[in-house]
Amino acid sequence: MTLATVDPERDRAWHLAERERMANQEYLAPFLAPLTITDGSVLVDIGCGGGYINSFVAARHRMSLNIGLDLDPQTMRLARDLNRQAQSVHWLCASAEALSLQSGSVDFLVCRGVVPLARVHRVLSEIGRIMKPGARAVILLHSWSFYLRWLSLHPRRWKRSAAGLLHFALGVWFNLTGQQLRVRWRGRPIGQTFQTEFRMRRLLRRYGLELERAVQRPEFVVYARKA
Repeated sequence: MTLATVDPERDRAWHLAERERMANQEYLAPFLAPLTITDGSVLVDIGCGGGYINSFVAARHRMSLNIGLDLDPQTMRLARDLNRQAQSVHWLCASAEALSLQSGSVDFLVCRGVVPLARVHRVLSEIGRIMKPGARAVILLHSWSFYLRWLSLHPRRWKRSAAGLLHFALGVWFNLTGQQLRVRWRGRPIGQTFQTEFRMRRLLRRYGLELERAVQRPEFVVYARKA
């Protein structure tokens, strides 16, 4: 979340653009390969956006349960509309910080870009809770340079630059101390963070997960396994 006002049309356009870029074999096959997804298992995509990962998996595996989960009701409607052919997918509107899923019920978990935007400890605690022993997860994070790309000398972009500096500072504190600070702007909580492999390894272990692999480029992605 930035300092800007949430715009439903802008969010919709963002999800459609992301789907256009990412919903293809060239990106998704290597992204999901380390999970070794198998038929008859349970998969959940936390922050599923346009639902393209659930649809991709549904076309290749006969899952016991294939769940696309997102906080925003409008985004959930968009996912349903865009993936009508993936009738086996169950769409669920819920918060990543309070997942309405049973403990130890998930075999494979995808979480793209949610951890940096939310209360990190709560999300990772919930991820650790719902995963079965031996389950695998892939988590997309923000690296330290992510928010620096928001900076601009253009006077009209001062809000984005200010947000970038704030989130970067909060990320520095988080990675030094392990504690997340959140401030309020116009009644809304602001507390995005970037992550580092060192801090994520420690946090994952705290919630019963072992970091198996970290990829820094072109995206910062970690693969983890429930102990």
